[in-house]
Amino acid sequence: MPRPEEDRGDSSTILSSPQDGSLDSLDDEALMALVAGDLGRRGTQEEGHRAFEEIVRRYERRVMAFAYSYVRDQDEAAELAQETLLALYRSAGRYRSDRVHGASFLTYVFSITRNLALTARHRSARRPAAVSSLTGDEEEGPAEPESASPGPEAAAESTELCSRCEEAVMRLPAKQREVLVLRVNQELKFREISALTGETEGTLRSRFHHAILRLERQLQGA
Repeated sequence: MPRPEEDRGDSSTILSSPQDGSLDSLDDEALMALVAGDLGRRGTQEEGHRAFEEIVRRYERRVMAFAYSYVRDQDEAAELAQETLLALYRSAGRYRSDRVHGASFLTYVFSITRNLALTARHRSARRPAAVSSLTGDEEEGPAEPESASPGPEAAAESTELCSRCEEAVMRLPAKQREVLVLRVNQELKFREISALTGETEGTLRSRFHHAILRLERQLQGA
């Protein structure tokens, strides 16, 4: 595959999954250190490439689903995911200094995605902000093959429920939608959401509580 430094102007060249699973045991911090070594010392180039590919394998789908929750368009979400990972690669050398103290690696990655998504949303008013369904990140975003096919009636009921949930979520105020998708879909802790958004945990918990109450009212009245 084309390596990141061979064409850093085109983010689509960096996304691929590693064939070698030998880096599976390394944590994200160690992988980023290897990527930073690749940027700084040519002797570690192949190791850095493989480390970055492992990061892509771990987080590409989650980044795409998170981006999709803002832009509601699969192609744009894929583009934002590519831009996020390219930015992550380019900033590997200053990862430790850029990251908010105590924030997880995923929170750091999502902060890049969020900034890019909000910028894209401000640039274009043709689509409203939204989030993916409460029942899963990939309901209408990047999908995985289903292990078993439900019967026609069960499938219809599930589709209707997903549709009602999603419509209800889309009617939430933007900040309630954001905390809801981060907490429910992405399973971030409130302290991680706080590091990502800059809001206090108390504010986020209150916002989440009101989002749940509003959803319950909307679904009961549907």
